[in-house]
Amino acid sequence: MNLFFKILKTTLVCIMSLILFSCSDHMPHVEKEALSEISQDQLVHFHDEFAKILAKVVVEPEVREFIKQEALKQFDKDYDVLVHLVKDVPVREGKSFKEVLKEYDTDDQLDRILKNAPLLTIFVPDLSGFSPHTWNTSNDVSPLVAIRNVENKEAPVSMYDAKGMVTTHPLNSEPDFPVLVVKENERLVVSSPSGSDLRVNNSSSTKIVTDDFTLEFISEEFEPEKVNISTNRGPYHTWFGYQILPNVDVKVTTAYKKAMENPCSNCYHRDYIYYDIFEPEGANEGVLDGNYEEAVMAIKFNSVTALETAADWTEGNLELYIYAFYIGATSSLDKTLKVKSLLKDKLLNQDQTATKEYVFDPPLSFVTWDMKKYGDRWKFWVYENDPSVTVTKTITHTTEKGSNFELKPVIGGEEGVVKINAGFGNSSTTTHTTTTEVSYTTGSDNLGEAILEWTDPVVIDHTLICIVGGSCAWNPIETYVENTGSVLLSIETIKK
Repeated sequence: MNLFFKILKTTLVCIMSLILFSCSDHMPHVEKEALSEISQDQLVHFHDEFAKILAKVVVEPEVREFIKQEALKQFDKDYDVLVHLVKDVPVREGKSFKEVLKEYDTDDQLDRILKNAPLLTIFVPDLSGFSPHTWNTSNDVSPLVAIRNVENKEAPVSMYDAKGMVTTHPLNSEPDFPVLVVKENERLVVSSPSGSDLRVNNSSSTKIVTDDFTLEFISEEFEPEKVNISTNRGPYHTWFGYQILPNVDVKVTTAYKKAMENPCSNCYHRDYIYYDIFEPEGANEGVLDGNYEEAVMAIKFNSVTALETAADWTEGNLELYIYAFYIGATSSLDKTLKVKSLLKDKLLNQDQTATKEYVFDPPLSFVTWDMKKYGDRWKFWVYENDPSVTVTKTITHTTEKGSNFELKPVIGGEEGVVKINAGFGNSSTTTHTTTTEVSYTTGSDNLGEAILEWTDPVVIDHTLICIVGGSCAWNPIETYVENTGSVLLSIETIKK
């Protein structure tokens, strides 16, 4: 499943993505309920004040060891220490973390900070010159404390030392000395009384209850106790020198093989996979096979620069948000959101000079492509989430729907919806354009959008695996990709 650039169809959508990104609006984000009338500037001020206190308190080896051990727990699958989660944990001499912090709070700011910053987080970056795994809390110098600025990612990073002195460090250059980062947690939201519109697909049920707040994970993807189920598809492996894509469904391979052996202008893979239609063999109609669905199998950044833009050293793991938009039966714009936590190193080759493909395990599955319902086009939109000011954006999508569907007797004698001919057949079509509102944060990194069409192939290359004295089998080695301008998405039709 090698990922290669598409050069034709993506040009327009890449341009549109750049136009959108040039505005103040960046990308969508899951809904957050406002805690209070705290502005982004006020929140930055609270982070700044907390960083000053933290820079003083980490002169104590016991505090440094406490932060290290809490970070290594990875309560949210990153080296994050949520202040509200650990503030009452004993650190030294029976005193809690909060009590130790207050000893250094000469301006009496801590209580106000904690009251207004429920997602306040201390991040221990995993860098080549410093990491929570190698941090010698007894002998290393006291770390500087940096403040993450998601609203201005071109600016140098401000850092405090124990004396309150401020230095700066380039965002595009990893520090080689001990450093902590004060930031907002990207993986939690403050729970509302109703508990609605806070989590991706309401998939997470875990709550973090403190004295002042109830917090929830945005997605179960960030819950450390959640283990991915096994997948019906894994990375490449080699068999007798052949590169193998494991478990590509037989029907998907057959659709490709038929189209290669009997090429025609409307031999579309999805027509055979979803409707058993292949006109060169006289199979001109069929009912929807709901055992299949579309899935994003892998992702690859187009360049190291694109990856570095989305994942600087103050951030930690990436929070990738992948939306699919499709116009439904009621002409509303339906959407499905998938969230993935990814290590930056998993997206780079060994010497970190080039990007590499990351295969999702399990795949990010969406829905069955019912062409009567969804028409011939889906839109994908990708961004890397960074918490900041939440606003809304209007998303517009257009699809064509055909009239080549009829009610006919199907298996069992009952009437069912039957698709007539490949693609739109010779039927008339109607254009459907609609919109939806999506929340996003102004600090998120836009990774662009792409349009997937019904007529796009699923498999695009193969080898023959032949047994000596026996027959040969078609082995898919490359599947279809969409280019958003920043990332490549490998999209396949898979069996549920």
